[in-house]
Amino acid sequence: MADVWRALWDELGLSAEEFVRTTDLRHVRSVQWLFKLFRENDYVYKGHYTGQYCIYDNAFVNDAKPGDNCPTAAALPKPSLKKTISFKLSAFQKTAGSISTRRIPISSNRNHAKTKIVSFVEGGLKDLSITRTTLRWGIPVPGEEPHVFYVWSTR
Repeated sequence: MADVWRALWDELGLSAEEFVRTTDLRHVRSVQWLFKLFRENDYVYKGHYTGQYCIYDNAFVNDAKPGDNCPTAAALPKPSLKKTISFKLSAFQKTAGSISTRRIPISSNRNHAKTKIVSFVEGGLKDLSITRTTLRWGIPVPGEEPHVFYVWSTR
């Protein structure tokens, strides 16, 4: 698998010669600069993120309905509402739809990867929460204190 990634990096002119920590000043400035561009182009907005929250996993359980257990912790998640700034990923649905119609090819020797990407796009791109106000770690959002960018993942 590493050979596949190395070939892609070579094709795109990328290298992995340097390790950068989230807290490195250069990284912080880059993330804040990118947020500034998002804001200037109206790709971010303030709102709330609601859902079932599992305190044991410290994560929202997107597929859980009220009364369902958290799939990994076997505990009952609690309804939660958090202030957030969201990225308008949905604004890119039409562009991303070109993947589904094969106008943008997906280069992969793994058919399941192509299927997963196409399925994700065809399912409709949803806006993505990119900040939290209750965390002490993360990259500060200039002018939007106490919002911080954080590392997120989906299950």
